Amino acid sequence: NSKDGKTLISLIDRSSEDKTMENFQKYERPDMNNYIYGLFYFQHIYYSYKALKNIKVDRKGSSDLLRVSYQSGDPGIAYNTVEILMKEFVNEYQALRYGGTDKVIEYFRSELKRIGKELTNYEDDLTQYNVTNRIINYYDETKEIATINKEFELREQDVLFNYNSSKAMLNELEKQMDSNIKRVIHNVQLVDKINQASDLTGKITQMETISTSSEDSGRQLLEYKNKLLQTRRDLSEISNQYVAGQYTKEGLNKGTIVEQWLDQLLLFEKAKAELKIVQKSRNELNAKYLHFAPVGTTIKRKERIINFTEQNYLTNLKSYNDALLRKKSLEMTAAILKVLNPPAYPINSESTNRRKIVMMIGVGSFIGLIAFFLLIEFIDRTLRDSVRTRKQTGSPVLGAYPAPMKFSPISKQCEDIATRYM
Repeated sequence: NSKDGKTLISLIDRSSEDKTMENFQKYERPDMNNYIYGLFYFQHIYYSYKALKNIKVDRKGSSDLLRVSYQSGDPGIAYNTVEILMKEFVNEYQALRYGGTDKVIEYFRSELKRIGKELTNYEDDLTQYNVTNRIINYYDETKEIATINKEFELREQDVLFNYNSSKAMLNELEKQMDSNIKRVIHNVQLVDKINQASDLTGKITQMETISTSSEDSGRQLLEYKNKLLQTRRDLSEISNQYVAGQYTKEGLNKGTIVEQWLDQLLLFEKAKAELKIVQKSRNELNAKYLHFAPVGTTIKRKERIINFTEQNYLTNLKSYNDALLRKKSLEMTAAILKVLNPPAYPINSESTNRRKIVMMIGVGSFIGLIAFFLLIEFIDRTLRDSVRTRKQTGSPVLGAYPAPMKFSPISKQCEDIATRYM
């Protein structure tokens, strides 16, 4: 019937009591026209704060038992009030007893969730960084690169030694050649064969350096070697056509010098090809150093962050477990507040001394009236009857007649008749 009825009904959430209470608290305002505010702060017989004064809590002797009672004219309100009080007492006791521990547990739980999320993000970031930079295991890869670098240094020294040796031998053999031999080694046909041999030597060296176990590569390598042997024979045949049986001024066979020069030239081409491969590998290795140097610093920095976060997570996890153990210990050792006798719905009203009080009032009234009449009898000095007249005056009474209650013609006639008798 209230003007705020529709608004109040809209605040009720039938699926959640807590949500309904939250809506009521938001609606309540310190205003005399606010229905909920007036319901609690005004003189309502059931729901005002003043009505809560009827709640009584008594301790049973010196024990730990408490008796909670509530008196109300409505049995349903009395029952529900006590039932709600039982639940609230238990909840408040647990909140006071374990509130601090629960807050600590909730704090560490939230910290574990936050730090765990950060740790996952850091690890995912490191994984993505490794994928972007094509890194499987940085430390093993750098060790392997260092080992390869040492091997390349030794191999590079050997290749440089062979290259310089072959070059020196070629220069020495060319010094021993006269103009005729030099014309022979610059022959177009011989130069073409030399270029073919140089190209084959480079391919063979490259395939031997890059070790492969496939059958196709093995057959290809064998084919290149056979072609190189055939080219070497062709070079010998071409040179013999021009210098066979000829000797230098020093008495050296020109054919022998050309053959030595050709052999040394092939060795020089092989050494040159190996040097190119080694230099190319050196450049690739240097590029790897340039790539892994900043990558290593970044990875270490990311790993330090991950290690720090992980240690922080483990520390919080230990504290969280300690808080759980402490709460469990408190639950096992501390007294638990329990309801021994749950409230029962009152069928009859509480018995009172009303009948005794009514009887006592009746007896008291009767005794009071008797006492009043006796007191009047003792203190009254009027001559109401013949007995009191004789007692008060000490003289005999000749006659008496009653006093009229009302003045009327009848009472006047009675008075005249009585006077005549007197």
